[in-house]
Amino acid sequence: MVYGGEVNLHLIVDMRGADYSKLADQVKIECLLLNLIDDIEMKQILPMQSIKYTGSKSHDWGITATVVVAESNITFHTFPEHHLVNIDIFSCKGFDEDKALKRLEAYFEPEVVKVVKLKRGLEFDPYEKIFDQEKLRVIGDVVYEAT
Repeated sequence: MVYGGEVNLHLIVDMRGADYSKLADQVKIECLLLNLIDDIEMKQILPMQSIKYTGSKSHDWGITATVVVAESNITFHTFPEHHLVNIDIFSCKGFDEDKALKRLEAYFEPEVVKVVKLKRGLEFDPYEKIFDQEKLRVIGDVVYEAT
C-alpha cells in the first residue's frame, strides 16, 4: 500500500529473532539504509551517520544508522546480542510501505515483526485516535494495520 496524502506517516518497525551477523555488520546496515531510500523514492539530503555503540554492559551494543531525507528521516538501531532491530521511517511524502517492509524482512530474516503506523502532520486531527488496536490484524507474527 502506498501511503500518502495530507497526513504524514511514521512507520515504526520492531524485528525480533533477526540474523545476528546481519545486525552486527555496519557496512551492510549502511548499504541497506541507502537501498531502502532508493526503494521508497526518497531523497537523501545529508550524509548518513552511522556508529557502532557499546553500552555499559558488554551485551548492550549495536549499530545506529540514520539519514536525513528531504521527506524527513530514517533510522535503524540494531541490538545483535538480542537479535533485535528497531526502525523508524518518518515521511511527509507518500511512500510504498509494503516495499519498505519487504526489503527489511528480506535482509534481517526476523522471526517476529511488529509494525505501528502513526499519523502525523499539519492536517492531522489531534482528537482522532492515532492508534486503534481494533484496526490491526495479525498474519503469523506480523502486525499490519487493517485498511
